[in-house]
Amino acid sequence: MTETTATTRTTGQRRAGPATAAWGGVCAAGAVAYSAAVLWLTAQPTPGALLLAAAGSVLLAGGPVGLLRAGAAGSGRAARAGLAVAAGGWLLAAAANAVEAAVGVEAVALFVTSTVLVLLGMLVAGTAVLRARRWRGWRRGTPLLCALWLFPVAGLFGRDDLVGALGLVSWLLTWAVLGAALLGAGRGAGWSR
Repeated sequence: MTETTATTRTTGQRRAGPATAAWGGVCAAGAVAYSAAVLWLTAQPTPGALLLAAAGSVLLAGGPVGLLRAGAAGSGRAARAGLAVAAGGWLLAAAANAVEAAVGVEAVALFVTSTVLVLLGMLVAGTAVLRARRWRGWRRGTPLLCALWLFPVAGLFGRDDLVGALGLVSWLLTWAVLGAALLGAGRGAGWSR
């Protein structure tokens, strides 16, 4: 590695540090809020739980934004597009939860579309993080984990019982792990030298 490359990475890491850590905290808080809303909705469906889920969805969009800010996925168009699509998917999920809270009818098409957007966006972004090799260790695989975990649990999302709730919560926990990865990266941990 050349001295210029090492200097550029170190400067980029310093610049992204506090913002990356902040976005990591936002993402982790979103995962906790949405998980709490899912469990609340399973116990007793209320508009308040749906609004908490909507707020959690908005906060979860902080994961892709944090990845973009950190530069972990590189600077390619595909990486940026994947992160934008994933963030947009979370914002659409927020709209779906808010619509259901206001109208009382589940916005199935919005939920399905938002899930597909998050999946596709994180598949692209997660692959870009692996290729960019800017993160090392366990952090490097967390964006792709957020996408791939959907495959075994997505079939449970339509269930209105504890099994369906636990499937969704297990996926949301992968987003909490992404938040932790961003928090650590914001402090300089996990960067390739």
